[in-house]
Amino acid sequence: MVEVPGVPLSTRVVCGKDGDNTLIATAICEASRTLAPGLRITRVQWLYSRAQLDRLREAGKQRGTLLLGFQTQEMRRKAIQGGLVIGAELFEARQFDKSIRETQCFKCLQWGHTQHACVKPARCARCAGPHGYKECARKEGEPLACANCGKRHQAWQRRNCTAYQTYHDSIQRRRIEMLAQTYSIRTARKAQPTLADGWTRVTNKRAREESPKESQPRRIGRPTGIEQAAKDPSQARIVFAGSSHEGSQQQPEIEMDTTGSDE
Repeated sequence: MVEVPGVPLSTRVVCGKDGDNTLIATAICEASRTLAPGLRITRVQWLYSRAQLDRLREAGKQRGTLLLGFQTQEMRRKAIQGGLVIGAELFEARQFDKSIRETQCFKCLQWGHTQHACVKPARCARCAGPHGYKECARKEGEPLACANCGKRHQAWQRRNCTAYQTYHDSIQRRRIEMLAQTYSIRTARKAQPTLADGWTRVTNKRAREESPKESQPRRIGRPTGIEQAAKDPSQARIVFAGSSHEGSQQQPEIEMDTTGSDE
């Protein structure tokens, strides 16, 4: 999958596992065919849950991150190198892995997985006891306890939780690795195609070499280095009739008939 940051939140993306986003997937592939031909998107979803998406819109946020899935790694590479067109706007695509998405289990309350894959016993988000949150017998105002760090706050309160900060730092390091991989994909040079006759077609021109530095400033109207080139014995000299130059050989005069006769 790839992540596309900065997409308008007004983009019509159906949330949920059963959401059908075939139309927007086809539109993105069609609009991006000149930049990344041959794409086929298999998954379209927001980076956020439905509740998080609603909170972003209520807070006045205009743009967010969209996740797109492709059939092959080659398609993902093309999308990262060429970019994607969504709603007549060009966006960059970055490499994405589900490990950089923050998740918390509602069963054991630990970070990094969800309750669907959890095999650990349940913990209370209020008192950290061996029971669910709804079965907690503690009343309002009694001391709280985090099931992850042990401090006096509820397990989903991230600001004061040291366990979440450690988990968040690991997410940021993983995200930096994803950005480095994205950069390497964009700057990777393609292999030059080999023709049927064995020749290689070079598509990238060689960088132009810099001109040698001149010892003297260049004069207007006369090429530099002409004096040095004229001293070369292999260079022929043009001498007009009647002219006298020091060190030059006498050239015969050329007479032109101006009477207009053919004889």
